[in-house]
Amino acid sequence: MHKIAEYKGSTARKYAKEKAPYGMGLGEGLADRAEAIIIYGSSFNDPGDDFTRMVAFDAEGVKLATITLEGY
Repeated sequence: MHKIAEYKGSTARKYAKEKAPYGMGLGEGLADRAEAIIIYGSSFNDPGDDFTRMVAFDAEGVKLATITLEGY
């Protein structure tokens, strides 16, 4: 697994609200608390199916949500 992207601040909140597969699709209350989002993807040599994983954090670094989608 490797890091694909990282968003912070207003860009993270916008991405948190956007519906999958273009964002996390979080509800307004949760999305408004997002301060950072890190996106990970599987590598070709990882076992199992391909996936994209999005993790949202608040300003204190507390994990708010994790969303995993099949594929890239």
